[in-house]
Amino acid sequence: MIVVAIDPGIDGAAAALDDSCGLFQDVIDLPTRIVGKRREIDVRRLSSWMYHLMPRRVVIEEVHSMPRDGRVGSFNFGVTYGMLKAVSLLATNEPPEFVAPQRWKSYFRLISEDKAASRGLALRLWPDQEHVLTRVKDHNRAEAMLIAHWAVRPPIGRNW
Repeated sequence: MIVVAIDPGIDGAAAALDDSCGLFQDVIDLPTRIVGKRREIDVRRLSSWMYHLMPRRVVIEEVHSMPRDGRVGSFNFGVTYGMLKAVSLLATNEPPEFVAPQRWKSYFRLISEDKAASRGLALRLWPDQEHVLTRVKDHNRAEAMLIAHWAVRPPIGRNW
């Protein structure tokens, strides 16, 4: 069964994990397109990617706007989040699951750690995926991979 995990945001990422073998099928930056003067999620490309994978579950990091984001930033983030929810629903015919960052990060002992710690852990857990985590900004990909792993973890204990 394929599980897709999404680290949301315009610079977010998605990871597809086959939980029957524990291998990542794909890890991508969320596709975007320019609309007017801003970027938005390219729903068509993301939908195509998901349909190709045929996931049975989609897990999205549950996030909220922050007061310092401002009205326009909060609105744009909400639009992006809504697009991800809609694409997930269409791909699986089920509503996506949500996980608070504190929940999955506490599993990996990443609470209060910076983004580099997520990338470093992903590189240690999956050295064969180094090719998708080469850039410093690939922390979003790493977090999507970690969310996917969290989603298929055994119910008790850590398996790493």
